[in-house]
Amino acid sequence: MHIKFFLILTLLFFNFAKANEEAHSAPAEKSGHDTKEDKTSTPDAGKSVKNQIATLESEIADLKSRSQLTQSLMNQLLAKKQTLPEKSPEIKVIIKQVNEEYVKLKNMSIRLNEKLNELRYKYPERAGNNGSNAKVKEIKQMEEDIIFSEQLKKTLEHVKKQYGHKTPTHVKKKIDESKTQSEKQKESNLFDNPVVIEK
Repeated sequence: MHIKFFLILTLLFFNFAKANEEAHSAPAEKSGHDTKEDKTSTPDAGKSVKNQIATLESEIADLKSRSQLTQSLMNQLLAKKQTLPEKSPEIKVIIKQVNEEYVKLKNMSIRLNEKLNELRYKYPERAGNNGSNAKVKEIKQMEEDIIFSEQLKKTLEHVKKQYGHKTPTHVKKKIDESKTQSEKQKESNLFDNPVVIEK
């Protein structure tokens, strides 16, 4: 009983395999293509894959550069907003521009993430060069970052005025001594210990 069942399954399997093989060979015969021609077209397929990768990487680079430009424009607008008085009529215009640029930045970020994911899943060997997904901060967070950086700049300027920005002389001497010692060691190693190359 088991032998008959096994034989029937084996025959069915071979029949399906043969029918599948005939189905795939029939369209090639109808279109006039030989299987030899298909084998010669594989180098073109390799070129098309390279072209697809190059196109995808150029799109990613373009989106990254455009998003960086948009981000820098937003930072400039937010910094300008911080310098204006609260009741200035320009603030409304700046807020409107910031919101428009933020929408553009979000859309670019979404498209960039889609392209990065496409590259990551279709061509994983090339995905390492392009980094991780782009993340866009909220406008409020960007504004807080700009305020923080401005406060940090003012504090650094105050510290430089208060204490000066000169390096103490004993630190300079140590730096100079370490530089001259390392240079002397390099020169002495080159002439004292010649490199022997063996075949």
